[in-house]
Amino acid sequence: MLTQIQVIIEIVLSLFLLMGIVYSFYLSRILSNLKHDRASLIGLVDKLEASVKSAEEGVEKLRIAGEVSGRPLSRIIELARITGTELDTVVDKADAMAHRLESLTMKALPHERKLQRLLEEAEEVGIEATPHTASPELPAEPTTMETPPIDPTAHTEPQQPDVAPSLADARETEKPTPADHSAGGEPLAWAPDKKEAIAPPAARKRQPPDAKAPPTGQNQPKDSSNQILLSDGQKSRRLKRLEKTFLGR
Repeated sequence: MLTQIQVIIEIVLSLFLLMGIVYSFYLSRILSNLKHDRASLIGLVDKLEASVKSAEEGVEKLRIAGEVSGRPLSRIIELARITGTELDTVVDKADAMAHRLESLTMKALPHERKLQRLLEEAEEVGIEATPHTASPELPAEPTTMETPPIDPTAHTEPQQPDVAPSLADARETEKPTPADHSAGGEPLAWAPDKKEAIAPPAARKRQPPDAKAPPTGQNQPKDSSNQILLSDGQKSRRLKRLEKTFLGR
């Protein structure tokens, strides 16, 4: 009985010993794996430390670069702000000038219309005065023309005044037609070459020698030409005054 118990105990102990040996092999293998993992972990830690150091160095370099480049960048930003404010002021001034120009153009429209009317009136006055204006040889201001004394004993033809062709045209407009009559009721003869009316022989016999005078058309054109020149000078002065007042406004 004791022998059987001892055999059973030895068998159990041998089983436990075998299990311990197997477990020790298993633990040694696990420990070897852990040692290998530890070495890899240590390598990873070293690599992490190196990367951390390089990251710190990069951060330092970036900080230095930021400080170096930040100063001109800050200056550029400040200049951009200043230029922005200046551009805003310039834009405001441009808007004000645009509004002012618009208002000035609106105000200038009636003046432009007035000037156009004045120019049209001046052109009309110039067109009306062209047949009566004096030649360029005459002075701008009208001068009084003195007639020479008439000799009643002289039988020569009356001297025609030296006037411009425009005054001669004015006299041509005032020439009597063949239907005109003299003071005696007889028709006057028309002489186109001398540009004056010649009385018939009967009317000439009735006139006394003392009453011989130049034709009626000699002095009248002078007065009419003087009046035309005066009216043209007054019109030109009036136009100049109107232009000066318009330009002054």
